[in-house]
Amino acid sequence: MSDGPNVNLYGQTSANDGMSDHNARTFAMIQQLRGVSTATICKVVKCTVAGEVGPIGRVDVLPLVDLVDGAGQTSKHVNVLNLPYLRMQGGSKAIIMDPKPGDLALVVFADRDISAVKKNKKQSPPGSRRRFNMADGM
Repeated sequence: MSDGPNVNLYGQTSANDGMSDHNARTFAMIQQLRGVSTATICKVVKCTVAGEVGPIGRVDVLPLVDLVDGAGQTSKHVNVLNLPYLRMQGGSKAIIMDPKPGDLALVVFADRDISAVKKNKKQSPPGSRRRFNMADGM
């Protein structure tokens, strides 16, 4: 199995992955799961709200954990653009602590495309069949 104690430092398979149908299927599932974005730490690069009290803005962020390929080579992420951020709010009251460039942020990624909700600001169907994608972060 790929993520067990015999994990290779280079390449994506271990010596056991081809030893049985079970191991081969497990490897295939792990490969699919590796394409799922759930949450990561990012640096805020840009924020549309510049200190004024107003509607919630959007941020551009840079994921800080580099990508690693099967040969162990790293590459940097590109900025993820136009993500909404959250405020603590109850009715007409809110704690406003808008992010600033350089802040670190935990970004979570929705399980479906949220572009239609971002655009309409109301309940909407998914904008596409996209799933677990960094473009759907907040």
